[in-house]
Amino acid sequence: MILDTYGKATANRIDDDRIKPNYEGYNLYNVPNSILEVFGVGGQERLADSIFTYFRGSYDRIVFFYLDGFGYDKFTNPAYGSHLHEAFSQNGYLCPITTVFPSTTAAANTTINTGLPPSDHGLLEWILYFDEARTVALTLPYKPIVKRYRKRFEHMKPANLFRGETVFHRLRSDGIRSVSFLKSNIVSGEYTKLIQEGSDVIGYSYITDGLLLLKNEIMRGAYDYYYFYVDNIDHIGHVYGPESEMYRLEASTISNMIVDTFRQIPAENLKNTLIVITSDHGHIQVDSSRIVYLNDKRKIFRSLKSDGRYKIPPVGSPRDVFLFVKKEDLDDVVRYAKKEFGGAFIDLVENIVSQQFFGPRKPADLTLRRAGNMIIVPPGNEMIWYRLPGMRDSHMRGMHGGLSEKEMLIPLAFGEASKLF
Repeated sequence: MILDTYGKATANRIDDDRIKPNYEGYNLYNVPNSILEVFGVGGQERLADSIFTYFRGSYDRIVFFYLDGFGYDKFTNPAYGSHLHEAFSQNGYLCPITTVFPSTTAAANTTINTGLPPSDHGLLEWILYFDEARTVALTLPYKPIVKRYRKRFEHMKPANLFRGETVFHRLRSDGIRSVSFLKSNIVSGEYTKLIQEGSDVIGYSYITDGLLLLKNEIMRGAYDYYYFYVDNIDHIGHVYGPESEMYRLEASTISNMIVDTFRQIPAENLKNTLIVITSDHGHIQVDSSRIVYLNDKRKIFRSLKSDGRYKIPPVGSPRDVFLFVKKEDLDDVVRYAKKEFGGAFIDLVENIVSQQFFGPRKPADLTLRRAGNMIIVPPGNEMIWYRLPGMRDSHMRGMHGGLSEKEMLIPLAFGEASKLF
């Protein structure tokens, strides 16, 4: 059954193509809180009644799939979603919701695992400026972006990434057992250790062995909450673009493999099991040769704040650029950027904060310090970025982070396993 939530999900519309997050029950951050509600833990800020009416129930276990980079437009296209789309639209429930802003893995993944919007957890992007150490770092890999910041990065602490309680910790405190299935290469990362705290972690090498390990654990029945992260679709989306045959094949293959895995599990092991599937963002096709670099815009470059030795570079991504502009130059730079980048969404960070781009509450001080004071979101499939010495130019064909529907709308699919498969 396809639930008609499109109008509500896209109610906070900027224009015909761009939308803001709807944190009032139609957002990714409402999903982990709804899972907590089903387990009887917490329950505030859950999905809207128009969705939660079908989501709630008495379940022995929940299996949660997080399919990175699989937007609603592709999930609902049978050529991409294949048997997975068919199973949920016919025997379960499927609807569009919005992801968080920025529409990036760093922000969304942290929300999924903490139940907090970006306004609260402060991990907005893959590339951020940490004023605690005066360094620019890659957040999820937890390393300096270029050599010039290596020495400063030594003064960083992993706790700078996130301070708070995870969904898994809250579940464990209530006696609910969790297990997380992640690619082996990220299992021991500092970010992973923080964000999966409270869950047992099982590493896998490929989607094939990962799903087999999941199947075995479900049949063993030792856990109540099974979390499974898939990054293949997002990776292919970046390399080849979401309109490529490679992306279509990867998405449809993984979708079919998930369905096949559950069809191999005996019915008695799937009784009272809720399956939930969502994503963190969609993708748009881009042309990396057309990136506009802010280094060439001297008006902007001269106006950037200094950290004492270097200009603080723009952070975020080519689809959502956060700038640290000198206070006395801010109004002039905004006017200049609006004239220079026609069609782009350009505003002061304080304005997008008041319009709840980052979440329904006033952001923590940490979030505000990381977001700078000005934002540029390129229009259409355009990109705007900044070159740092030692940083390679992007050659990606698929991107996300912006406010287009393709980036912001994600699927929420759920249903009882015994009826789905």
